Amino acid sequence: MEITVSPLFLPQPDPYPSGPDGEGWSRLSLNAHMDVRNQCGLLPIRFASLFESRTGRQRWGGYERCRMGRASCSTCPVQEAARKHEPIEWPAGSPLCLGRVRPWPLTPGALLADPAQGRSYVELLTWQNMSTGVSVNWPDLRDDFRVQFSWTFVDAEGKAFWLVRSDPDAQDVPVHTSRSGGVTEHAVHGRAGGPPVATLRCHDLCAHDDWRLRYLAADIADAAGNAPSVETAELPERLPGIPHTEFSHEGQRTVLRHEDTRYHPASTLEVTWHQPVTRACLTALLAHAVRLVIW
Repeated sequence: MEITVSPLFLPQPDPYPSGPDGEGWSRLSLNAHMDVRNQCGLLPIRFASLFESRTGRQRWGGYERCRMGRASCSTCPVQEAARKHEPIEWPAGSPLCLGRVRPWPLTPGALLADPAQGRSYVELLTWQNMSTGVSVNWPDLRDDFRVQFSWTFVDAEGKAFWLVRSDPDAQDVPVHTSRSGGVTEHAVHGRAGGPPVATLRCHDLCAHDDWRLRYLAADIADAAGNAPSVETAELPERLPGIPHTEFSHEGQRTVLRHEDTRYHPASTLEVTWHQPVTRACLTALLAHAVRLVIW
């Protein structure tokens, strides 16, 4: 049966809105110069509509044109592709990327109806702002539910946001938790078992609900399972766009401090590494900090 009403189908607005007199604010219309068409709530073209589409808040504006031209969502290939949740291409060896919003180049000679106007894509970078050679579009990001996002922020290079990829096999990583006084201790083992690869100590309040702890453990286990690397990275004091969170090295430990916020209580996490502290190890901890603020 064909769907006639759907939150995914966003009908074009009335091109002649009525004003207080019931006949319109002005007799002059510029609609001939604008692309006013039905849109698809599964095809965002910027971060704001990506957020709307992921959370069921779609409204007209900020989406690609409806491919069917009418409310036929049940037979639409766009909805079928969204159901399959095809994963995006993701840089290997890291759970964390910095996404930079890059505008489409404008079409030479086009004016008000330029189809590239307001369009953009996302370039995936390392957290050190280095290129990975991977770019993705907004609809593909929308459909890959293994990937979650922080809020956007703006720096000297423009608009950006953090992306973290969730490991579907995180439940297979053994984590042993014990509590003594005001300290909660988590021993993280590699995927194949064996001795701990890191020990996490939470002072006062533990910041680890189960899913965050499992993903952090999986990322640390992957860092330990990779071939030994001589590459190290300097730990930043803060990540851009991630408020209320600080990082530091204190002796042989790496420390993450999270201030008290509306959504998360104050916490101090100390990581004792039982392996060389490589770039992959620090990336796992930074990805955890991003997960504390993602939607």
